[in-house]
Amino acid sequence: MKALHLPVAILCAGLLSSTAIAKPAPPFPINKTQQDSSILTYYNRGDEFYSYKETTDGYLLIADSLGNFYYADENGKISAYKAHNPELRTTKEKAFLDSLNKDSIKASHYQNSSKKKRHPHGNLQFMKNESSSMLRNPSADD
Repeated sequence: MKALHLPVAILCAGLLSSTAIAKPAPPFPINKTQQDSSILTYYNRGDEFYSYKETTDGYLLIADSLGNFYYADENGKISAYKAHNPELRTTKEKAFLDSLNKDSIKASHYQNSSKKKRHPHGNLQFMKNESSSMLRNPSADD
């Protein structure tokens, strides 16, 4: 019976330690067939704390409820333009993309994201009082 405890303990320690390390998204392009049969090549960016998808030329992508990818608008929200690879874009699509600032869109998306990057030691912070240390939830002022 004792021989069973060691392998279980090693397995648990391995699983717990792997979740504590932020892993970046793989740097390889991904091909996805959209519902209109077009193939979109994109990259996953980020880690388990915050991630997003972008076209090969850096435009932020947002999936609809069916899994199709659309470009993000200037607020980092889904636009009306379905994403295509650069060589397959329409004139109207190119004009829309030319009006966007990629960096500010990604910043807006990050601010609106419910999965913002967290402190590597969790969300709780220490607060000292006169007699002891207490845990407290962070406030908007932190």
